[in-house]
Amino acid sequence: MKRRYRKLMAMFAAAFMLFSFTFASVSASAATTINYVALGDSVTYGLSAYNRYGYAAMLRDYIDSTYDVNFLNAGVEGLDTGTLLLQLSSQESKPYINLVTINIGSNNLLRYVLPAVVDAFGGTYVSDLNTNMSYLYNKIRSMSYEDAMATYASMDDPGEDLPAAFKAGIQEFKEKFPLVISQVKRVAPNARIIVNNLYNPIQSGDPLYKFINSSIVKINDMINRGAASGGYSIANSYLAFKAYETTRLAVTFSARNAIIAAKLGNFNLFVVSLDPHPTTFGHTLIFDRERNLLK
Repeated sequence: MKRRYRKLMAMFAAAFMLFSFTFASVSASAATTINYVALGDSVTYGLSAYNRYGYAAMLRDYIDSTYDVNFLNAGVEGLDTGTLLLQLSSQESKPYINLVTINIGSNNLLRYVLPAVVDAFGGTYVSDLNTNMSYLYNKIRSMSYEDAMATYASMDDPGEDLPAAFKAGIQEFKEKFPLVISQVKRVAPNARIIVNNLYNPIQSGDPLYKFINSSIVKINDMINRGAASGGYSIANSYLAFKAYETTRLAVTFSARNAIIAAKLGNFNLFVVSLDPHPTTFGHTLIFDRERNLLK
């Protein structure tokens, strides 16, 4: 049954969707149902979107405006290329799947960030997120703004943990991502495959912007080089987010604002300011890039 009254963001998007589309593996005349699987990490899951109505759900509703759709959001928080590869390797072939979107690679880098931040501020990283965030909040509160920013800015210095860790994460992506694509094609041999490249969550004025951006560009270059042989299309999230990298519309992350929030004694704002996930608006940017590939 067609969904008529979706959330406000779906209504907003629908005004720009008065067109039809086809998939490479399914002709419009033959297809009555589209079987869509969204693979990926917490961004696929919809984290930080309003009511977790993220890009994958938006794309589902867009498809549903023309076809019936069976949808599976297989996004998992913290997923990286290695873990996704293990999950896919255990799956049997599902030739009925028509469309697969993939958002993966961010955690090959991001999993190193919080441990490096805790270490830079003199703490000991633990597995519990709240414990780490509470430590950082209280530590930064005890520091001057200038000292806190200088500590943060030093994280990309040669010899610090983060540069070596990011190098390892990029290498892992290089090794595992082509295998992920091969497994997707095995599991869903008849599917159209769309891969989102990585957006940069860091604002352009951030002390770590150049370092983070160069690492993301290296991963995106690998995604670009593999598209032709891998048989997938690329939704250019990086370019879409770049237009908003001087604002906090697409992503709320701001180290400067997090330090200010800690100094002001606002823990909730501190946490929000360190969130690297897209806002609802950011999710619409990803959705729009994917949707354009299906016209």
